[in-house]
Amino acid sequence: HYAVATNISDSITDSFDKDLKQQLQSTLYGKMAHHYDAVLAVMEESGAAPRAAEKRTRDDVIKKAAGAGSNSVANIAKLVISTHVKGLQCGSEYCRYRLLKLLKVVGKYPYAVENSMSADNIAQIPSWMLLEYAPQLMGCLDLPEGDVAVLLLEHIAVKYPSALRYPFKITSEFLGQKGRNLCHNLNRLLYNKSVDAFVEALYGISHPELRWKDGLKALSDILAPKREGKTAQTQDMEANKQ
Repeated sequence: HYAVATNISDSITDSFDKDLKQQLQSTLYGKMAHHYDAVLAVMEESGAAPRAAEKRTRDDVIKKAAGAGSNSVANIAKLVISTHVKGLQCGSEYCRYRLLKLLKVVGKYPYAVENSMSADNIAQIPSWMLLEYAPQLMGCLDLPEGDVAVLLLEHIAVKYPSALRYPFKITSEFLGQKGRNLCHNLNRLLYNKSVDAFVEALYGISHPELRWKDGLKALSDILAPKREGKTAQTQDMEANKQ
């Protein structure tokens, strides 16, 4: 099905109006993405056994796709990823709304990604389609799909750096080691001395009493291990005296 649909998409020649051509391709890949989403869901629910999936599927088209010997879960996951990427490149609304679900598939089946979500393919996706999901993408940086999430964020950062600077500055402080390692290039793309200084200044905007309490808490956290050490030492000395 994928090969046939791809041939149909490729056969949409330049003789078509540009907008009509994009609309047709967007609809085609959106339908394909929806189809393979359904197939993968059925195969997962049935324990990834193609024959069982075929029994539990009512749609005849999904039956054939789920029951075909060559269509393992890995192959279907690969088709889910590739059709969604193609749909995003063509402006498919369905693929746009399913972006976070796509990342979950990427994290669950990393071996199915291959070249579908390479930097070159991601560069062909309109940046504005990804922009609204930027906060969620930042939240994926420490997850298995983090390698792809950072490529999407870098793509957004090239076009809309101002939209990412503040939320990324806040998020980056809570990232684990994996997320921090992935973000070297993203940090470079978003670096702006004036904005960084402004964000630092925002941290200082607080009621004096609240800042005082925060400072005392921070100081208490630093001194706590020392206090515990002294308490243990005192207890040992008293035990020795007895």
